[in-house]
Amino acid sequence: MDLSPYWFHLDPMRPFKNKCIVIDDGELIKSVITPKEHHRVLQILQENVPLQRLEL
Repeated sequence: MDLSPYWFHLDPMRPFKNKCIVIDDGELIKSVITPKEHHRVLQILQENVPLQRLEL
């Protein structure tokens, strides 16, 4: 079994969700979050992360 370059936070509801947000900060491991209101989280990221670092 190979290691995955993604780290998923503990979310018992993940199997019932169909969207996730991958946070790639340039490190080997990328964080993956599965917020309930992904549109709101993307809006917050767009307001607070420089555009050259944010890919939609």
